[in-house]
Amino acid sequence: YYFQAVGDNFAGTADGVILSFTTATAPDIAVEQPADNDLVDGADTVDIGGAATGQPVSKPFTLRNTGTATLTGIAATVDGANPSDFVVSALPATLAAAGSTTCPVTLTPSVLAARSAALHLTSNDTDESSFDINLTGTGLTPYDGWAAGVGLTGPNSGPNDDFEGDGVTNL
Repeated sequence: YYFQAVGDNFAGTADGVILSFTTATAPDIAVEQPADNDLVDGADTVDIGGAATGQPVSKPFTLRNTGTATLTGIAATVDGANPSDFVVSALPATLAAAGSTTCPVTLTPSVLAARSAALHLTSNDTDESSFDINLTGTGLTPYDGWAAGVGLTGPNSGPNDDFEGDGVTNL
C-alpha cells in the first residue's frame, strides 16, 4: 500500500512525501459453540449435555481462521478431572485464511456424576497458540439419559411422576 501526504509550505510550494507499507499476514483462530457464538479463550465453559453412562452425546464446535494466513499445526488435547470421558474428532491439521470447519466434541460419561475437563486447541496463532475451553457434562441413569434424549426433562418428567395430571404415573 502507498500513502501520499501533500501540503503547502509557508512559501506556497507543495511539498509531499510518499510512504509505503504492507499489512502483516497472520492466522487467527476463533472458536464458536453454538455456531456464530464466539467463545473466549480461557474463560468460557461449554456444557456438552447429559447421557446414560457409556452412551455418547455430542456438540459441534466451529473453528474459524479469521486471519490472513493459513492456520497450521491444529491439534487438540483434553486434560483435567475427567479427560477420558471427552473426545474431539474430525479436526483438520490446517485451515486456510477465512476458512472454517466443524468438529464434534463427544462426552461418553463413565459414571453417574458430573464430568469436567479442559479442551486445548493448539495452532500457530501467535496470541492464542493454545485456545482453552472448559467442558462439562453429566453421567445419567439409563432412564434419565433416555428422557433427556427425547426431551422429557423438567418438573413431573420422572418415572413416578404424573406428567399429564391424569392420575397415572409416567412409565
